[in-house]
Amino acid sequence: MEIHEIAVTRLKSYENNPRNNDLAVEKVKYSIERLKTTERIVID
Repeated sequence: MEIHEIAVTRLKSYENNPRNNDLAVEKVKYSIERLKTTERIVID
């Protein structure tokens, strides 16, 4: 396994993702800002 730190702005949406999470974005953003929590994400 390799670990790389990259800017979130470099991430791209997967065009074949069947989920529409647009309504959750603001809630997650608020939660991250409020809790000051950042966790690594796994990208395959």
